[in-house]
Amino acid sequence: MKKILLAILCCGCMASVSAQVVKWCVYDPIGGQGPFAQIFKDYQISASSWSMQMETQFYTKERAALIAFEQGKCDVVVASSYQTHKYNPFMGSLGAVGAIQDPRVVNSLLSQLAHPKLTPYLSHKGYVVLGMLPVGFAYFLAQEGQHRKLSDLVNAKIGVMEDERAQIYMAKRVGAQPVEINFDNLSEKLIKKEIDLVPIPIMALDAFNLHHKLSLQQYSIINFPIVFIGLNIIARDQKIDPIVIGSSRQWFAGKANRLVQQMTRSEYELPAQYWLDLPEQDRQAYENLLTKMRQEFVYQKFYHPTFIHLTDKFRCLHRPKLSRCR
Repeated sequence: MKKILLAILCCGCMASVSAQVVKWCVYDPIGGQGPFAQIFKDYQISASSWSMQMETQFYTKERAALIAFEQGKCDVVVASSYQTHKYNPFMGSLGAVGAIQDPRVVNSLLSQLAHPKLTPYLSHKGYVVLGMLPVGFAYFLAQEGQHRKLSDLVNAKIGVMEDERAQIYMAKRVGAQPVEINFDNLSEKLIKKEIDLVPIPIMALDAFNLHHKLSLQQYSIINFPIVFIGLNIIARDQKIDPIVIGSSRQWFAGKANRLVQQMTRSEYELPAQYWLDLPEQDRQAYENLLTKMRQEFVYQKFYHPTFIHLTDKFRCLHRPKLSRCR
């Protein structure tokens, strides 16, 4: 009997020793109370079954999370595709202008995250992708009645993500003045009226408390998605067990429907009075501009060509009547 009890105790000790402690640096402007709080709780429960013990530190400033990751204070970082492009150019192309404009495309991409054909693209120079959290589509937030057509953008001050060459180039292309921003100073730039319009996901209105900081009655949201915003989950390859990497991707693939429904909920709940619809002619003008820019940046190897090909494939799968899909 003593031998049996000893064996059980030893097995318990081995199990606790084998559990891998992984430190996470997570960007969340609400500090762990944001829309993904429950997602992380559910993920953590599953991670324990993969023998990964998570130690999570939330950061309300994205730059702080990235600096901590660079300094080796954590093994995993959760940050926007713009800031994680250097760790993985494939998933770093999430924000390619006009590449993802349909929730069904987001769902398809997440659902295929664990597909073996994508595996080679999810590792890059010592870093691996564990998953992706969809934030939403970014629409132009503009002062009401202004900047509706492309011609209205001339000399307008457009907020663009810092170091995001495509957005900077797009602003200059239409004769606007690009003003570099990041998620940390976005609300400040809007409040001080340092920018006239900026692409912003609807979820961010609550995350940055813009409902209270701005008088939204003075703004319109142009109902045309410019870019898709997602948070990539990036880990140091040598710090994560291969089984955990595969299991994590499968977990996010299996939660695609739930994640996309959460993403679109904020858009559905936004009162109709804030939306500004574009005439078809203007929508087509925006679409043509984004398509041309996307092609140019694929050629310049800023956007990953396989990623753009994949999202084009998903778009045509769900919208086969589009002219480019015929």
